[in-house]
Amino acid sequence: MTWRGALLALFLLLGPAAHAEDYCAYGRGVAVLLIDRTTAFDQTDKTLFLQALDGVIANLRPGDRLAAFTMTGAYTESRKIFDRCNPACPEEGFFAGLVSTCRPVVARSDKVAFTRELAQTLAGLLQQPEETRFSDLFRTVAEAVRPYASNLHAVILFSDLIENSPVIPERELKRLPPAEIVQRLRSNGVQADFAGAAVRVFGFGRDDAPGRPPLAQPVRQRIAQAWRDWFAANGAGAVEIGFR
Repeated sequence: MTWRGALLALFLLLGPAAHAEDYCAYGRGVAVLLIDRTTAFDQTDKTLFLQALDGVIANLRPGDRLAAFTMTGAYTESRKIFDRCNPACPEEGFFAGLVSTCRPVVARSDKVAFTRELAQTLAGLLQQPEETRFSDLFRTVAEAVRPYASNLHAVILFSDLIENSPVIPERELKRLPPAEIVQRLRSNGVQADFAGAAVRVFGFGRDDAPGRPPLAQPVRQRIAQAWRDWFAANGAGAVEIGFR
């Protein structure tokens, strides 16, 4: 019997696992997805959101955890709406592949179920529009990522980034220099630990006024820079902020 035949016989003797695969055991990080519920989604928002979701799923590594939260009028009202690990088998050598319990065919089937569950959860948000007077975005992001600081891999926001809280009222967000906004957040303890995680923001650039007009360019630049500076001051890696 050849060595490959012997190994195959060993695998057959061990037999397949009788329990569901623990994909989290293969994971190396956590991706936190935050969805802004402070302004009701219009059709443009829905289209952008679905496009962004494709990229979120595609960028998950085998076993990475995806934790999704809502962003609302107060950080205490944020809800965790999804928390699962990405079904996929890690790349392995020949021997490790023989004794591994992870089966690509099963993982692909589980990935379909994972994607379906996520899509159904997010579809529920799209079908139930919300709008709040306040938007406690900075603190909500900080609190959502806090439990994952030791292995945070990515932070994804679908948001217009327009804060309207007691710490940063909307009118001040739109007119204050970015450095002053970051200093005020620091003084009020609104800090996070992004631990080098990459940050990607979708849906930024529209006002939350009726009709959702584009932000005036100077206002858009100030708000985006304030967020970039806050992410950087709290240890984020690469930061991308855009409409798409």
